Amino acid sequence: MPVTRAQKSTAKLDLRVAPAAKKRLQKAAHAANVSTSQYVLESALSRAENEAATQGSIVLNDRQWNDLMKALEAPPRDVPGFAKLFAARDFFGRTGKG
Repeated sequence: MPVTRAQKSTAKLDLRVAPAAKKRLQKAAHAANVSTSQYVLESALSRAENEAATQGSIVLNDRQWNDLMKALEAPPRDVPGFAKLFAARDFFGRTGKG
């Protein structure tokens, strides 16, 4: 979720970084044509959004739950080509059979 100038910034966040890290951030911000603060904020928010997505839960209704359980309990399907694929040797000469 990109932060725009229309959103009013009222909270302050102080951050200490090594001089080399600050220089890298400034260079990247310049390349992105935004301020260093804006660059750091957008990068941090993007990462926070990704982290939150991996920590979330999935809510299923009864039909979806039953469909999921049915799929998990079903015997494995025979997928054409899998036997050949797992019998083939990889780059290191190993087969997929363990």
